[in-house]
Amino acid sequence: RRVMAIAKLSKILKRKPVVDENEEAKVLEQIIGCSTLEEARSLASRRLESIQTGQVAAPSGDREGREHSAKVEETLRGLHAKTLQSKATTREYWEQTFAHGLKVYDDQYASTSDFKGSLCEQDYSMMRERLEDNGFFSSPSMDWGEDISFEQLIGAMKELKSCGWPACFVFAYQQPWRLIDKLFDFAEEILQTDQLAIEPSVFAWHLDPPTGQPSRAGNNGFNLPHRDFTFEETFDEDGTLKALSIWIPLCDVTAENGCMFVLPKEFDEYHDLPDHPSHLRSAVLGKSSNVIELRFPLQGIRPLEARAGSVLGWHGNTIHWGSCCAKDAPYPRVSIAFTFCRSSVGSLEGNALLSRESVRSLDLPSR
Repeated sequence: RRVMAIAKLSKILKRKPVVDENEEAKVLEQIIGCSTLEEARSLASRRLESIQTGQVAAPSGDREGREHSAKVEETLRGLHAKTLQSKATTREYWEQTFAHGLKVYDDQYASTSDFKGSLCEQDYSMMRERLEDNGFFSSPSMDWGEDISFEQLIGAMKELKSCGWPACFVFAYQQPWRLIDKLFDFAEEILQTDQLAIEPSVFAWHLDPPTGQPSRAGNNGFNLPHRDFTFEETFDEDGTLKALSIWIPLCDVTAENGCMFVLPKEFDEYHDLPDHPSHLRSAVLGKSSNVIELRFPLQGIRPLEARAGSVLGWHGNTIHWGSCCAKDAPYPRVSIAFTFCRSSVGSLEGNALLSRESVRSLDLPSR
């Protein structure tokens, strides 16, 4: 669509279209990120002028573009540090703009207890066994109850992205936190303890729709093979698991629309060697943009295709990554992720853990 749009503009202006896909993407991303119509109009005018003069590539050191990027970053940092007052910290802003039926606070919500997700003890036993043997597991699709709507979550995430917000701002609403609340019961069955908390970094992805080109890194999530944590951060000295990464597909995920890939620990030479230079450098970008040096056997990887509403989990030090959406995929992958820890950990990577009660009581600015 970008190529067609530039070609049409070039035809109108009687200039031969010479399109650099990457440069056009940069310009359009800048326009999408504009906070006012005037900024967008200015960027579009300069782009048309560059085509008319034959300078197709966007200016590399665009001062206004840099200033806008800096302003966006400053705004997000201010919200995070709670030093900036903004309409984005109000309930009305989120419920009237992107909600798709989601609520920031739901007065009718009753705290969940004993959530099993329609799974039986045999299911949990099998998942525990696979986690211990392979370093990862996947559950059957679960019954999340009438108070969790994946359709609403997906709709809100899509709307957020279309308005310039990252998909992870879906956590402004209560429903994703309610889903995490329910999963405490699930995690207790997997880890065989009720002394659990979550690491406060939560993630959400709504991949870019299929375009025939690989998704840009920022829209595709963590697409370079990596570990979330080191072996020492994942296991106690006695081998007890203390960090479990959780990943939930909100739609059916396949190899076509961007499923996760993992490396079973039997093929992971540096699995329990946290001091080795390759332990946290499972994949390293080469000098060329299309070259990646892998520190593990590619033939050992496994795709994690899964149904919507299932739960995927892996050791915190399991090598994994997300793939992009293929051209012929019917829809892009949508998912959320976070990490369960044993309460005794206290903090992880400098972040204080959130108890179940803390998850239930988070207000909007804290989210």
